Amino acid sequence: MNDEKQMNRRNLLAAIGTAGSGAVLYHVLQGAGGGAGVVQAVYGGGSGPHTNGLIIVDSIQTLRGLDHTVATNVYAAGYYSPGDGGGGNYAFDGADTASPDNGGTIIVAADGGRWKLSHAGLISVKQFGATGNGVTDDGARIQAATDSLSGKRLFFPKGVYIVSSITISASIEFSGEGPESIIRQKALSNRNMIQVSGSGTQVSIFDMTIDQNSGNQTYGQGKFALNCTAVGTGVSRPAILHVERVHMTNTCEGAIRFLGDRTETNREMLRVLRCRFTNGSESRSSPAYNTFTIYIADAATATIDGCHFEHTPAEAGEGIPAISVAGTNVSSPEYSKLSITDNYISGYGRFTNGSGIGVIDMYIWSRNVVVTGNRLENSHVAPIRGKVNADNMIISGNIIQGVTQHIPASGSGISLVPATVGPVAGRYVITDNVIKGSGFRGIEITGTADNKPELVDISGNMIDTVDDIGIYVGYLKHFSIVNNTISGSGASGITYALCEGIGRIAGNLIRSAGRTGIGYIGVQKSLSLSIEGNMLDSPSSQGIAVEHVGELLLSGNMVKNVISVNGTQRAFRIGGTSAVDTASIQNNVVSGTVASGAITYTGAGVSTLHEAGNSWNGAAKYGTAAPAAGAYARGDLVYNTLPLPGGCIGWVCTTAGSPGTWKAFGTIEA
Repeated sequence: MNDEKQMNRRNLLAAIGTAGSGAVLYHVLQGAGGGAGVVQAVYGGGSGPHTNGLIIVDSIQTLRGLDHTVATNVYAAGYYSPGDGGGGNYAFDGADTASPDNGGTIIVAADGGRWKLSHAGLISVKQFGATGNGVTDDGARIQAATDSLSGKRLFFPKGVYIVSSITISASIEFSGEGPESIIRQKALSNRNMIQVSGSGTQVSIFDMTIDQNSGNQTYGQGKFALNCTAVGTGVSRPAILHVERVHMTNTCEGAIRFLGDRTETNREMLRVLRCRFTNGSESRSSPAYNTFTIYIADAATATIDGCHFEHTPAEAGEGIPAISVAGTNVSSPEYSKLSITDNYISGYGRFTNGSGIGVIDMYIWSRNVVVTGNRLENSHVAPIRGKVNADNMIISGNIIQGVTQHIPASGSGISLVPATVGPVAGRYVITDNVIKGSGFRGIEITGTADNKPELVDISGNMIDTVDDIGIYVGYLKHFSIVNNTISGSGASGITYALCEGIGRIAGNLIRSAGRTGIGYIGVQKSLSLSIEGNMLDSPSSQGIAVEHVGELLLSGNMVKNVISVNGTQRAFRIGGTSAVDTASIQNNVVSGTVASGAITYTGAGVSTLHEAGNSWNGAAKYGTAAPAAGAYARGDLVYNTLPLPGGCIGWVCTTAGSPGTWKAFGTIEA
């Protein structure tokens, strides 16, 4: 070989680092003296048997026909032809006489020689013969690559790779070049597109598009785009599915299904980060099949963060949930976790067969849940929905706008409802959410008579324009509803129903409630209730109503401008058919129009009452006798300006009227 045709090995490999440059080099050297698909040795060592010189061939087919005595190193300029992205640098392994040909990293030549691909852990599907041309079925080639590369990275250059299905049973990483690296399911495949199984399998998928081609699958039979049933082998090797920067589109029954086994021994973890989900198929009741975007069943740890879900509902469809969780319940708190954070979700939620599944739906037994920083728009049924057998749940900092109530009582912004199976657990924090335009309620949490959530904190939320009640709690043991802003509720601002234990409703601002600012449902004798420091502006019927509770502290509230409904206007209504046992009513303020009086004690009223410092009895009046004219409210006081031994300190109005009924109080010693 003359000097012009020799080059340093390092410089050569640098020159052929890309498929295109390899093809150029192949053609240059072919013109310099090679032929018939084989180019002569291009760097030192001579041309005899077992030379260390590098041979360049045009394809893997040519490599298969190569005599291994010619060279120990071969560069294939392509898989089928130079520059097609396949091929690579192959070294002859004389010690291996048994390894099978896998079509990529191991090529068995006609003479039995084993040629092995030199790589640094990143191998292209094109080096296994995948074309990415959007027409050829590349499934068998990609499956061969997947089976051969346990623990390695399989690279998908830009292109459209057609597959019926891919099965992953050992750890691997799929990596593309971005959205233009597309894996598309073949028409009428009607099966899970990518199936992950095995024990201790850890799979990562990055930077590509997964297109299930739902328009060309049999109706309702396309299964999931990515289905994972792998199980872990304990703390040392959990099963992991990690999906990041992936666009999943045109999915059939769902984009991702992740199935755990709900045991602490086997550990399963799902991570979905910065992905995009579009064009999912909707649920239909006939023929019946359910659809989801991400479905997690009995999974231990799941994180869905920074994703974009966008769906345009079909007129004939019944919608699709974005994230559905059917259990993360195991005993170990460091193992069982669910985090759904900073996602954008528009147009999701399912309504079918007379019931609804929320946009984010935590169906049963979810543990250690964080749902925070999400934005949910144009939802169909409840944007955030769960069952009260969940535990240790924080729902915070979410923005919810626009909820359609397709079926009755389904359109609450945040809804935790009775569980159909299992006992409640019950520690919930719902804080700092913004909810606008709910079709039913803003926030609702409801247990049952036999299963009451233990501790509920609802604080700092802003709720604007809801058809029914701003905040509704029912069948709870202990609750705190503090510092919320509620405007434009069709019925009550806040309603508590059939609760027990200790309840606190404080510091809330409630504007334009359709009926009552703060009200009740049912007898709650086992409830000790504090209603303090709330400001209510323009409720339609009454400001605060309390009946049938054990102990009541009603303090420091301000009620303004009660609007008449059916002739009833009152700032406070206390009592009922079952009396409040003990009440302290003090330092409350009433202003504006309240035609029926500041406070009424209805029915049995209050058994033991302390009333002082309120706007209707806070101003002391003076005189020599009880008033004989003028309008007075119950609790008004007149102090005696001519006290005498045996007389009284003053008089108190016990029945409102003109002048009302007055009784002396404070006998002076004779």
